[in-house]
Amino acid sequence: MPNSELPTDSTNPVAAEPRRLFIALWLDAGLQGKLHALGGELLGNCSMRCSTSPIPGVVTGSRGRRIPQENLHITLAFLGSVDVEHQACLERVASTIQTPAFTLTLDQAGFWPRKGILWAGGTPPDGLRALARVLHQ
Repeated sequence: MPNSELPTDSTNPVAAEPRRLFIALWLDAGLQGKLHALGGELLGNCSMRCSTSPIPGVVTGSRGRRIPQENLHITLAFLGSVDVEHQACLERVASTIQTPAFTLTLDQAGFWPRKGILWAGGTPPDGLRALARVLHQ
């Protein structure tokens, strides 16, 4: 879950606005850098426009957008629009979840054309599957 810097004062109108939240695994800076560079190579350096690509879903004329390197993550669960009160509750619950360490090999890639997002993933190991089950309860 992203770190929250949202004011908790309920009289503050910004604090009362729901936010779109998700639970994610945040990658270390080294892996973020490698994935960011790979994304640039795969989508091409020319205004992020692809005419051909080995990535499924990337078609002629597709446009991608670079996400800042520090924002690269692996989404585990999308929570949708959440108000501040529920966000605090979700953060408390999420902070109690424990799972054994696991290794995830990123050996797959794809492209979501509607959002222009190139993604990397892999076959989830047992530890990640167990974590996903806990998160979806």
